[in-house]
Amino acid sequence: MKWHAVLAWCAGIAIFCADRISKWAATQHFFDRFGWPPYLQFELVYNRGVSWGLLHSHETWVFSAVTLVIAGVLVWLMRYTYERLMTGKPIIAEACVLAGALSNMCDRIMYGGVIDFIALSYGAWHFPVFNAADVAISLGVCALFIQHYSEE
Repeated sequence: MKWHAVLAWCAGIAIFCADRISKWAATQHFFDRFGWPPYLQFELVYNRGVSWGLLHSHETWVFSAVTLVIAGVLVWLMRYTYERLMTGKPIIAEACVLAGALSNMCDRIMYGGVIDFIALSYGAWHFPVFNAADVAISLGVCALFIQHYSEE
């Protein structure tokens, strides 16, 4: 196995574990015990939609449909990642997206929604509540775009 594949596996496992541990800490109100800067708060939310609460619904059929679409995208990304791996291309960006998405999928299955808990704000501006997996997914997707356009 090439070094970049080993690095991708390690990064993916580290992201998955860090996200699971941080979500556990959030559900135990661990973060409430510390003084944080005014722009960083911790607010426990169960997101039944996609990123940043888009398509959030309390309707079971909407949640199920969104979950099935996400599962389909995950399967496609796993295949895409495997094909890149077999051709010797780096898969670190894909590993970041997959690890974050798999951790969020665990939440959907176990809790009926994704655990989000990091809230950023500045004055009247408030960013949607998110989690560590969302950061990994966002960074991975940005890296995929850069990777795609640099390979052309």
